[in-house]
Amino acid sequence: MGEHPVKNISDPVRVYKVLMGAGDEGKLIGEGPKHKKKKWILPVLIVAAIAVTSMVWYFIQGIIKPEIKPATVEKMACSFPDKPFIAVLPFTNMSNDPGQDFFTDGMTDELITNLSKISLICRMK
Repeated sequence: MGEHPVKNISDPVRVYKVLMGAGDEGKLIGEGPKHKKKKWILPVLIVAAIAVTSMVWYFIQGIIKPEIKPATVEKMACSFPDKPFIAVLPFTNMSNDPGQDFFTDGMTDELITNLSKISLICRMK
């Protein structure tokens, strides 16, 4: 007769009906035997999806990979003029107030930023 919920039992209980009449030997009523669920299908699909995604990603990376040229001394060489250069060293906090560390870092960053806006001396070839 199938599985039915029963009071005070958490899992459903399979219910049967016994036929006592003549000629009822071997006769079944209700639902037939339940087929076991195939629990292996979902993990196989997940593994297959991961494999396909990995292969596609590997293929795409091979197609759009940028060409890398090695650095040479000629490319990296700068022509330095005879003019003096400016090097910005970080300012030090000479006060006893540790809150002024942010101020000194900010001054250093601001000076470097403003100097970087001046036309470049060294250009890449």
